Amino acid sequence: MTPHPALVHLRRHTHGILQLPDRIEPVRFVIDPISGEPVMPVHADVPDVESLTLHIPDEAPLSLQLMGEPVRLDPDREASCDRFLIYLGHPKGRNERAWIRLSIVGARFEAELVEPSLICVSNPFHAAEPAACRKANRTPDLIHQACLKAGADNPAPVVVGIDPWGADIRAPMGIIRIEWPGAPLPSVEAAL
Repeated sequence: MTPHPALVHLRRHTHGILQLPDRIEPVRFVIDPISGEPVMPVHADVPDVESLTLHIPDEAPLSLQLMGEPVRLDPDREASCDRFLIYLGHPKGRNERAWIRLSIVGARFEAELVEPSLICVSNPFHAAEPAACRKANRTPDLIHQACLKAGADNPAPVVVGIDPWGADIRAPMGIIRIEWPGAPLPSVEAAL
């Protein structure tokens, strides 16, 4: 089944604008492999807000808008917080940080409502993903070639995520998303 364009859009990004009742904040996020929802470090008061909107990548009218409720995470116990560190490094800025997963209750993409279940999709490769990334990273020349095909010259590529729709490669300028032709792929072996 072809992925919804909003799912593809979400997985292409790691930054957005978080809209709170009294302000907006630029944020960086990763996708939790179990829930398929965004995970991010935020200012300490954000988990107490009842509802939030995450605009991806910005507040443009046709951007992806995810409306949801913040779920507080314990960074010492949540693998998705470690995932953020692997993808994007340590959060910059204030020390008074909290971690949240945005539990999605509504979505809009390109001015149309989208069912959250079409966007927040679990990664069926999540259990095999760490070993698959290690295996892929044994062939940096092939990863570099894939980055070049995607239009990014990444001299030191590191695969940090693999899912049925593509792979995420860490680069000095951010995350490069490589999408599989014919996605979704049936297995992590097919992705490798």
